[in-house]
Amino acid sequence: MDPARIHIFLNYIPLLGMILGIALLLYGMLRPDSYVMRASQGLFVVTALVTLAVYATGEIAGKGAHLMSGPPWTNIVAHRTSALPTFVAIELTGVFALVGLIGTIWGKALARWNAVVVLILAIASLVLAARTTHIGRQIFVLSASFATLSITAHPSKIDRKDHNTEKKLWLA
Repeated sequence: MDPARIHIFLNYIPLLGMILGIALLLYGMLRPDSYVMRASQGLFVVTALVTLAVYATGEIAGKGAHLMSGPPWTNIVAHRTSALPTFVAIELTGVFALVGLIGTIWGKALARWNAVVVLILAIASLVLAARTTHIGRQIFVLSASFATLSITAHPSKIDRKDHNTEKKLWLA
């Protein structure tokens, strides 16, 4: 499997990890149950580790992207610009969650401020991850539509009805 396919396979995991982690964290904050808090913090740590792989495969997959032009290249630049703040926010969430997780494992009660900081960072990470994922999705759809249109010899001979990109949107 090439890095682009691995990146596409893994890129929804940070988004889903943040959604599930926030839900568990909110539930754990409402109930005085340390197991739910541990589970949410563990999920944030695992999500941060997977995000390392997503970011690395994205950088590797983008090496040949400079050969592209037009709307796919514009979206690749926007995706790269959006990916770094998302990566930093998710990693910060993972670090603060790890600090809280270590604190609960050692028997210390989780400080309320740590849970609030993790919640704020997780919400910011979720918003950034949703934006980055949306821009990345546009790269895939535009690249697929431009690839099918560039196969033909002359642009005037393209039958637009045969190149239905809506099918590619649902199959992807």
